[in-house]
Amino acid sequence: MYRYVAIALLGLVLGFGGGWKTQAWRYDSAELDRSRAASRDQLKKIERGDEAATKHETFKAKEQIRYVYRTQQVDRIVERPMYRDVCFDDDGLRILNDAIAGREPAGEPASAVPGPGAGAR
Repeated sequence: MYRYVAIALLGLVLGFGGGWKTQAWRYDSAELDRSRAASRDQLKKIERGDEAATKHETFKAKEQIRYVYRTQQVDRIVERPMYRDVCFDDDGLRILNDAIAGREPAGEPASAVPGPGAGAR
């Protein structure tokens, strides 16, 4: 009789241990699925952040203010006395428009027709 009780008790202990181990596997499997889902979500957030940062840097590069100094020609223009009434003369507008368009400033305009004694020698 003790033998049957011992066998039953042993079966009960083995059954309990097997059930415990099976539950642990199930819990670990569910935890692993949750962990993988969280990792995928985190990776998507990182990728969206990288994409947004790239777009922002591209936008900043396009919208960056560029300063182009034309000091040599501006000094020459500013010294003219006609600036008392008018902001820019024709040469100044030409230089400003060339700078805005990103072109190199054109050469100096041709001087007026030479006087009567300048040509024939």
